[in-house]
Amino acid sequence: KAAAETTARAHGAQIAVWPVVQPVTPDPAKHNAELQKWFNFNTAKIAHHYWVAFERAFVENDYDSAIFVEEDLIFSPDFLALFRSSAWLLDEDPSLWCISAWNDFGYSQSVGDPCRLTRSSYFPGLGFMIRRSVWQQLRDQWPTAPTMGWDYWMRVAFRRADKECIVPEVSRSHHVSEKGASISSKKQLRLLGAMAF
Repeated sequence: KAAAETTARAHGAQIAVWPVVQPVTPDPAKHNAELQKWFNFNTAKIAHHYWVAFERAFVENDYDSAIFVEEDLIFSPDFLALFRSSAWLLDEDPSLWCISAWNDFGYSQSVGDPCRLTRSSYFPGLGFMIRRSVWQQLRDQWPTAPTMGWDYWMRVAFRRADKECIVPEVSRSHHVSEKGASISSKKQLRLLGAMAF
């Protein structure tokens, strides 16, 4: 937390690190038995975590834009500069909904230009910026239980709305955790290890 705050101050950016989100307490009047079970799964806990983070950023704090990261990411030295230099694109192009630091196709053997930005209809996650206006559109559609995962649901929402993200050719974030809700095999670790960073 301290390192992130120091880096942000050096770039004139404001960051906030919020405390852990309390889990959803199922309400039998609103949630059927299947949903009540679903809230115990990691998928539900992560989806709820993101809902709360989006609400805090855009509803409670009224930020125009925010960058969302996970605790198991590391960042390149120009991580914040990527967002600062490309945020204007979200204002100028209504077909864009996010800027991401991660390129799902940024394998070491297939990328090389750290200055190149591309467009993708695939929501990449892993360190991304969205505007309040995007959350205002998504929050009305956000499912109570995005059973396929919050990020997959975001991908579907982006495609349905014909929106895209800006991604760098060479990722500015990198997943380093060896265990977690979405890291479950050596194959996944090999794929993440093959990414340029």
